[in-house]
Amino acid sequence: TAGPCTSLEELLEAHTQDVQGTITGRSYRLPPVLWVNLDRFVFDRAAMRGRKRQAQLTFPEVLNVWMLVPPGEPWVQGLRQNGDRMRELQRKLQENRAEVARKSSPEEQVWEGAEEALMQLVEQQEALIEQQQRLEEVMACQGAEQELLYRLQAVIVHSGRVDSGHYYSYSRSPVSGNGRAAWVCHNDATVLPCTTEEMRKKCEGMPDQVGRPATEARPPRSPPRPRPRLVEEIPREQTAESRKVAAGNATAPSGGGS
Repeated sequence: TAGPCTSLEELLEAHTQDVQGTITGRSYRLPPVLWVNLDRFVFDRAAMRGRKRQAQLTFPEVLNVWMLVPPGEPWVQGLRQNGDRMRELQRKLQENRAEVARKSSPEEQVWEGAEEALMQLVEQQEALIEQQQRLEEVMACQGAEQELLYRLQAVIVHSGRVDSGHYYSYSRSPVSGNGRAAWVCHNDATVLPCTTEEMRKKCEGMPDQVGRPATEARPPRSPPRPRPRLVEEIPREQTAESRKVAAGNATAPSGGGS
């Protein structure tokens, strides 16, 4: 992963182009359930040891996998053209945001016309975001027509280093809605409901968690579990009384008939 933060779509596009030799690209036959495995562990040749990549990754609620199908298929050409437009819009938006941040600094606010220039940049940003949203809607419709959309169902998280750590997971709750939590956290024997925001906070990582060497994005702390009780405990005197009653019932003569 390049840069401090990237998206799953960008990684998948880069994956299809990461080829060697005479191969021009990767493509796949799409399965009913799509499993995406992120390679978070690399070998640091300078340090001569393994390390964990600390880049922040975002992922969508619905993933459009147009970049994974064979590029020569005629029915995917419209999606690929829109994908190129989306990358161009994202590039312009990134440049615009960087310029807005620079113009917003106190050093840039001293010269005449700085506020007007900043307002023009903000208006440009709003227009770019609106174009991006419209293009996303078009690509979503195209992806739905070609059955290229996958809805997020589960996420597996690793906390720790290369040589140590802990895995836990989140899955979509089967009973979400009507005020119920949308997700469930599975952490060893502990299963807890959680919101979408809580899930993304742990899975995508917060800005202050990126780059921590050993304990980034700690898993939710499991509450202490009660001691298992297979049989309900009965006071000793009550048990003794029960035995007397049982013995009496066992030796009591049955009533005879006439």
